[in-house]
Amino acid sequence: MRKQLLLIESRTDIRQQLRASLETEDVDILECADAATAEILARSCRPDAVVLDRFMPGPVDGMELCRRIKADPSLWRTKILMLGGNQFEDIVIDLADGADEYLPEACPAHHVQQQLSAWLEDVPETILDISL
Repeated sequence: MRKQLLLIESRTDIRQQLRASLETEDVDILECADAATAEILARSCRPDAVVLDRFMPGPVDGMELCRRIKADPSLWRTKILMLGGNQFEDIVIDLADGADEYLPEACPAHHVQQQLSAWLEDVPETILDISL
């Protein structure tokens, strides 16, 4: 079963660069540029992993979207890789809000690829939903 990745990045150039590096993986990549669309996609597609831009414009930023994804009972196992600045305070806040990993937005795309490869290899094929 192919894994699904949701790529959420407001800047087109960065999104295209990340997509190009990730297309070598055996994953289906969904992408968007804003949190509202991302939330709809996440709830309908239930991706295995998310690459999330911390600094998206609009009323819902990457931090809030991260909290919403992790609070959703059908998405809480979704791995989130937050891309943002390199300020220590930002990293601590984002990890506290549920991000599973944090990388500076300016890091090489192959670092993102390496992290996602490790996660997607470890995602179980089936996850039992025991919610009432």
